[in-house]
Amino acid sequence: MRPDRRGWYNAGECIPEDVLPLDLFHRAVRRLYEKDGDLAGAAPSVRVISVSIGDRSRQFALTMSSWARLLDYLAWKYQILFIVSAGNHASEIVLDVPRRDFDALRGDPQRLESEVLKAIVSGGWNRRLLSPAEALNALTVGAVHDDVAPVPAVAHRTNPYVTAGLPSPFNATGPGFRRSMKPEVLFAGGRQLYKEKPGNTHADCTLVIDQAILAPGHKVATPGRRPGDVTATIYMRGTSNATALAARTAGLIHDVLDSLREDTPEQGLEDRFTAVLLKALLVHGARWGASADALRRSLGTDKDLLARLLGYGRPDPTRVFECTDFRGTLIGASMIGDGQAHRYSVPLLPSLSGRAEWRALTVTLAWLSPVNHKHRAYRGASLWFEPYGAVRGDGAYDEMLSLARTDAPWQSVRRGTLQHEVFDGAQATGFVDGDELKIQVNCAAEAGRLDVPVPYAIAVTLEVAPEVQIPIYQEIRDRIRARVAVGVRTT
Repeated sequence: MRPDRRGWYNAGECIPEDVLPLDLFHRAVRRLYEKDGDLAGAAPSVRVISVSIGDRSRQFALTMSSWARLLDYLAWKYQILFIVSAGNHASEIVLDVPRRDFDALRGDPQRLESEVLKAIVSGGWNRRLLSPAEALNALTVGAVHDDVAPVPAVAHRTNPYVTAGLPSPFNATGPGFRRSMKPEVLFAGGRQLYKEKPGNTHADCTLVIDQAILAPGHKVATPGRRPGDVTATIYMRGTSNATALAARTAGLIHDVLDSLREDTPEQGLEDRFTAVLLKALLVHGARWGASADALRRSLGTDKDLLARLLGYGRPDPTRVFECTDFRGTLIGASMIGDGQAHRYSVPLLPSLSGRAEWRALTVTLAWLSPVNHKHRAYRGASLWFEPYGAVRGDGAYDEMLSLARTDAPWQSVRRGTLQHEVFDGAQATGFVDGDELKIQVNCAAEAGRLDVPVPYAIAVTLEVAPEVQIPIYQEIRDRIRARVAVGVRTT
């Protein structure tokens, strides 16, 4: 990046005009993994690359951008995970409230929150994903309106939300290509405050972003005013911040995977599956939670609308860093080809039989797909999991455990390269020791022929409420026998 010489006031940075950005990015990534003359790849062990570009001139509109196509190609070729920011929209928020009523609106934070959410949704046509956030193989990250910074008393600044954990008002929103789930997850991006637009030429209340570098937000380093000053800091907000936190979480999960490989080398968590394992585990702890309840109060119960704002929700990384006595997680990875299906067995625990206690099953499937730029479907490999049921009767697991699907709509979760679903319930049901759930992973070609196997990772968590006092982790550990049947028909 270089100073933007085209602006004389508050000039920012820009890519040099004599450089093609895509070519520069392509060469940089290729140099990590391939030889350059006598020089070996610079960092062939890298499995995660964080990308925060957000091309404001290229909002997603049905067709994939060149940036997104490049990321999909590189992700497949080098088997790496790109973690991409959804993008920021700093545009005005025009509320359906007369300007003269703004002071009364500020005095009612709950109503203000509701009006801001409605305005964001109504203007969603101009708040779409910024390239390359629509990339299918990438994990796209939005921001949560949250941080832990103190808020100094500065006049005329307004916090648009009173409910903790809502998606940030500057977020670029989904859906993605062919209505896939984008952004998939939300991480803390800092609380963004707003000001009333000055002047009297606008009829309705209009909020503009407060550009102050004061708290709240994330405290970050900045160049000091004096040469050599390394103590200067400012506060910033944005989906880039959220993406950095997601990449940091991926690093921590990578450490967990390394520990598992050392402790249980026979489990087959090979390095070639690292990207898809990280992709699955980054999302595995995500839930809609209380944020969805707040959105429903203002926007209604349309799940497709909520999914555009929330994706799969905000992940809780502690859910994948370790298990507890009341929560057990199973992970696996493999290669699958067109027309194949793999079945994974999960033991049903006798201690849950006949008990009307809360229980939940979370299943996450992630893969990297080849892409076909000449085909309108674009995605080369379609993978999805299904509840194949138990050994006796092959009943679905919503019947075996009396669970119901929650959060994201089932159609949307099958349109990208990441399927994450949560099932829960508290109704008593009966089964015997030895019964198993069969979770079936299917693969089918979607954009022409699929001649190569596709890497995927799956994570399954079964849990009960802590107050139930059932040692579910130990029971799973005692019974688990991972079995994969390759070559079963999917239809």
